[in-house]
Amino acid sequence: MKGFFSNRYNILYIFVSLLVGILVFQVINLQVIKGDYYASVANSRGYSSHAIEAPRGEILDREGKIIASNTTIQTVYIIDNGLETEEFNRGLYELLVLAESIGKKYEDTLPMTDQRPYTYTFETIEGEKRWKEQWKIDENETAESLFEFLKEKYQVEGFDEEYTRKLIGLKFDLKKNNFSASNPFEFVRDVDIDTISLLKENKKRFPCVAVDILPVRSYPLGKTASHMLGYISMINEEEYAEKKSQGYGMQDYIGKTGLEKYLEKDLKGTDGKTGLTVDVNGSKTLVNEDIPAVPGNNVYLTVDIDLQQAAEAALAEAISVIREGQEGNFIGGGAAVAIDVKTGAVLTLANYPNYNPATFNKDYNMLIEDKNNPIYNRAIAGTYSPGSTFKPLVALAGLNEGVITVNETIDCTGKYQHYAPSYSPSCWIYGYHGRNHGHLNVSGAIENSCNIYFFETGRRLKINDINRYAKMFGFGKVTGIEIDGEKSGVVAGIEEREEMGGDWYPADTIQAAIGQSDNKFTILQIANYCAALANRGTLYKPYLVDSVYSGKDGKLLKKTSPQVLTTVKFQDKYWDAVQKGMLAVTTEGSAVSVFENAGYKVAGKTGTAQTSNTKNDSLFICYAPYDDPQIAVACIIENGGIYGQGNQVVGVAKKILDTFFIKKGVIAPDNNNDSAGGTENGSMQD
Repeated sequence: MKGFFSNRYNILYIFVSLLVGILVFQVINLQVIKGDYYASVANSRGYSSHAIEAPRGEILDREGKIIASNTTIQTVYIIDNGLETEEFNRGLYELLVLAESIGKKYEDTLPMTDQRPYTYTFETIEGEKRWKEQWKIDENETAESLFEFLKEKYQVEGFDEEYTRKLIGLKFDLKKNNFSASNPFEFVRDVDIDTISLLKENKKRFPCVAVDILPVRSYPLGKTASHMLGYISMINEEEYAEKKSQGYGMQDYIGKTGLEKYLEKDLKGTDGKTGLTVDVNGSKTLVNEDIPAVPGNNVYLTVDIDLQQAAEAALAEAISVIREGQEGNFIGGGAAVAIDVKTGAVLTLANYPNYNPATFNKDYNMLIEDKNNPIYNRAIAGTYSPGSTFKPLVALAGLNEGVITVNETIDCTGKYQHYAPSYSPSCWIYGYHGRNHGHLNVSGAIENSCNIYFFETGRRLKINDINRYAKMFGFGKVTGIEIDGEKSGVVAGIEEREEMGGDWYPADTIQAAIGQSDNKFTILQIANYCAALANRGTLYKPYLVDSVYSGKDGKLLKKTSPQVLTTVKFQDKYWDAVQKGMLAVTTEGSAVSVFENAGYKVAGKTGTAQTSNTKNDSLFICYAPYDDPQIAVACIIENGGIYGQGNQVVGVAKKILDTFFIKKGVIAPDNNNDSAGGTENGSMQD
């Protein structure tokens, strides 16, 4: 025996034999003796893997002030942890009841009414047909029979009629969103701490629930710049079909309008991933993997949010004043656009009224019923007759074509007699005061906004030339600004009238020359035209996005460079004559009461565009400083020119310019006076 153990090979043999014996015993113990026990333990756990939603990138103004960011909320998820159908349905029922008790009633997407008799809720027959084809439902299947089919399919038993329908709808959405252990379902967002505590303390009542923190979009400045920013909402089926290959889930939120939509690829981050071992009661017990989310990229705009807020506040105030003075007359809204004269960068893109993008989805029905149409992006989608703001363009065209000269005068007799007696339109001064302007050169005609002068200039030019020069300044086509919904507008002309099914007459030409007839432009186009007047002919492409920086490491990814659309060339003496007339508007003419103590020199032009026999839109364009133009502004107030209150719109531009020059240190803050009184020196034809 001693010899056996003294042999080291025999010792090794004994050790290995013992080890094998132990392993065999453990296998038998696990699979046979305690097999049922460990099977139950294994079945009590499930592996759940889901995405960690990445926060959207921030949107900041040109100075780095945040205008779109993120906050976090507690979100309740439904998880698949292997429950039997009956227990799972009971857990869903408890969730539905809880959601209603805290004011967060779940709205399913099953296109069926909530109560008997069940009917489909499609708006069109084609929509119903497409849906049935998608879900492989017989085209003759009624909503009643589908209800019974889904009730049996989802094994929804033991609930009253109301909650049977609600459970069917919820389980339909689970199926629609590919609900699984690796794909939890977002049930309700923004739950308070008391509800979270209730869920955690009652895991048996809510066995299919998990709670997580989710980043959500926030807009710290409320309604400011809402039309420019746009809003986000949950992805729809068509969008999901298009974007699922890009990593989007069926419950993701995406940009729907404005910059949120245009910048979607930049703003959306890369979702992370977490893997959890989950008990049947929903407790998270083990993190198996954790890939952090990468935030979206941060975008800096060209917009100065201080100017934006000043513009929106000024529009609101001016419209309020006009409404008070015109009780019973509908004053819709307004818009203001400011552009960097030297680059085309948009400094302000303001609308009034506006909306809160954070609550857009909740407020939608209220917004679309508002007669003032706060959803409407007037700055880029509204098209308006430019009125007398068009006269500087006609003056330049007339000078360049040689039909007028810098020093030639035209006699304003109050009434235009060329087509008399059949047609004798009048100048504004004749309509208001029964007088005339007498002899005016081109600068004086701009200062006094003389219709007779521009009737004659337009007649000499002919409509084809007016049309051609208008298009040189960008009218009649979109500018290409980043946000969608921009309208091209219409330039008055023979071909354009024929496309609308009408004929062109000589009277139309002289009306087009004062910014009426078929001329319809956006405020963005008018602001860009004003910028080209200021810089003497360079028409830039307006843009909102300055730069994009990585949300991961802060590196510069994109930088926008100014882009010249076209250059309109005129002799310096022509520019001098037109700009001299625009300067006189603010120093001697219709806008003098607003700008006489401004502290900076402004070139401008008022305009009143007739929209009916009694209603007129009120417009104003300007640029400053006159000697070294930096900023151009265009403003409109719908129906704001009624009863001589046109200078309220001039006051809007003044407040934008004041804010701009205060920030530049040109004027002191206390020089920002509120002078906006007086009436426009223009008529219903102006």
